[in-house]
Amino acid sequence: MLYGFSGGRDGGFVDAGLILDAAGNLYGTAFGGGDSNCGNGFGCGTVFKLSTTGEFTRLHAFTGGAEGDTPLAGLILDAAGNLYGTTAGGEVAGHGVVFKLAPKARGGWIYTVLHRFTGGKDGSNPVTGLILDAAGNLYGTTVAGGAKGLGVVFKLTPSAKGGWNESVPWAFGDHPGASPRAGLIFDAVGNLYGTTQGDPKTTFGSVFEITP
Repeated sequence: MLYGFSGGRDGGFVDAGLILDAAGNLYGTAFGGGDSNCGNGFGCGTVFKLSTTGEFTRLHAFTGGAEGDTPLAGLILDAAGNLYGTTAGGEVAGHGVVFKLAPKARGGWIYTVLHRFTGGKDGSNPVTGLILDAAGNLYGTTVAGGAKGLGVVFKLTPSAKGGWNESVPWAFGDHPGASPRAGLIFDAVGNLYGTTQGDPKTTFGSVFEITP
């Protein structure tokens, strides 16, 4: 065993996979533990790093509210060493966020919320991770929200002024599926592929393609 969580400040309940950087360090999320309980009795969650020497570092502890809480998905890493992820809860009404953790030159990390979901047409409750295209755009899914309340595929585009703009390439309805609980993949020409769970009243899951 490389590390055992205490359920306290370091985190607890690790539900997602890990990623590995070029130096061999591991990064991941715990959806419980941390410094705040978020009213659920087991904590708001953390982001952590485990070095090649076995040293554990807590990179961020979620506090809920506008910052987000309950990161159920894993992380992705860009070429500059920034980490990106999602939280299933948080924001004022608990709809979740997309976040970025940027390493500081002298150590430590800067946490930034890139998008706060409203539960409306933009989506609600992302339970899976993100993918990143060559232009620096982020893509993901939410299990709820959207025009019919059955989830969306979303895109976050960095703006020239430093913010991020969200768009919804697809909002799910009863057919051909609903409530995506898995992430997306790209092909060589930019098509997106994924799966849906189903509603499960009139449809019981699907495999889908979204073309640009």
